[in-house]
Amino acid sequence: AQVEQTKASTEYQKAQTVQIYVQNNVIDPSEVRKTLAKDGDFEIDEIITEDDGELEIPDDTFDLGDNEHTAEENNADVNLDGGPGSGNWGHSGRKGKRGGSAKGTGGIENRLATPSGGYTSYSQAYKENETRSKMTAGGGGGRSEQGHTVVDGKDISGSWQRREDQFDFEIDDILDAQGFNGKPRVVSAEEFDACVKAANNGEGFIAQRTYSAPDKETLDAYREQLYEGDFYVDCSVGGAHWGQGMYCCSDFTGKLSEEIKSETEEYVNFGKMRYGPSSKQTMELVELRDKEAESVYNKAFERQISSLSSDEQNVMKRWLGSEDDQLRKKAREYLKSVGEDEEQALYDKFKSFRDVAIDEKHKIAYMELEDYAKAKNIEYGARSYVETFTLDPSANIIQHSEVSKLRNKAEKNVEKWFEEKINGLDEIFDYKEIKDYKKMRAKRLNQIRIMNNGSLAAMYGYDAINVGGGGRSGNYTVILNRTKMIIKEPEVI
Repeated sequence: AQVEQTKASTEYQKAQTVQIYVQNNVIDPSEVRKTLAKDGDFEIDEIITEDDGELEIPDDTFDLGDNEHTAEENNADVNLDGGPGSGNWGHSGRKGKRGGSAKGTGGIENRLATPSGGYTSYSQAYKENETRSKMTAGGGGGRSEQGHTVVDGKDISGSWQRREDQFDFEIDDILDAQGFNGKPRVVSAEEFDACVKAANNGEGFIAQRTYSAPDKETLDAYREQLYEGDFYVDCSVGGAHWGQGMYCCSDFTGKLSEEIKSETEEYVNFGKMRYGPSSKQTMELVELRDKEAESVYNKAFERQISSLSSDEQNVMKRWLGSEDDQLRKKAREYLKSVGEDEEQALYDKFKSFRDVAIDEKHKIAYMELEDYAKAKNIEYGARSYVETFTLDPSANIIQHSEVSKLRNKAEKNVEKWFEEKINGLDEIFDYKEIKDYKKMRAKRLNQIRIMNNGSLAAMYGYDAINVGGGGRSGNYTVILNRTKMIIKEPEVI
């Protein structure tokens, strides 16, 4: 009787396993029907065997959190033309997908003009989804404030599934799942001051970030990307020592300190060095400077000889190199009419005038190109924009030192899930099921252990990481949730 009871329990466990596999599209219902058609019964081993290799079991098969929202519920209003992560830089989105671009479209001519005179990073075909908060795959809900959607994150550790076919970087995948890649809010300077004071539980928060580009068109495109397009957080250029996300110099009392301004200026200079002027810019500016220097020389010489007689002026212009035949003839006739001493005195005066003109010419000709461009208000070399912003009062900020505790928590949840799954299974009769569970446990644990700090914090619903040190400013903050950014009206350097 005990044997029969054990066998029945085992079969029940197998049936539950198959049900989970079918629900999560690991196996097809037709596979179950085929085994049932043989003798009215089925064997799980005939459907999933150890020869199948490592199973691609959805992560929510073993829930690590308390999230009750399904991807279908949250994706009810997905824009068929693609969202902010789809259709970048004029490419139309992939129908029904987030991220990636359709082929055959692209370029500035396919981008949508903005009221500011710039261009969006997404295509003209893109239609803004007014229900962005429903586009999260298990993430927090959105709330509207003055027409801006603010997304509150939540723990999605038990429901999030990696979508490598849609996102190259894990951090982008998680932020999209949370809805953190929505748009920031831009406010006037007056409104911004009030927002700074309200942030960080009323203690204040202010931050600055700068970015550079070799020309204004590219720089404007970067700004449009920050405001309207992809949220750049993979840190593939600048590095991610404290976790992937958007780095900024910050102050948790709301004071825009000299240290923050100094570090921002330092990064502006980094941008200038990195995106130095193009050869075309340099050649055009040198030509313009040399042309002006020659003009200054001629004007200075003309100014000095203006008090002389017309005959003396003709002589000096001849000595200066005039090719006017009539002028040169008159100059020769005049020199024949004067003595050698008078001619020498006139020549000495000519050299004096010429030296003065040369000095004025050199002031322009030898001017550094950067200084000349600045003096003439000409764009030369890299340009930089500085964004000054704060965070929504609801921002959930974690200390960097606490992130490791999240990793420990996630690992313990996996171990707990595993123990619950194998509890009651027989090591002999159910060894294949136990083996599969072990594979899933190992895969999930490895994923958690190598997960970037920014990804980990975002997965648990945190909006930012307070580094608590670093840089000349003394504090870096890593922004994870763009919808909680409140940006002051643009400032240009």
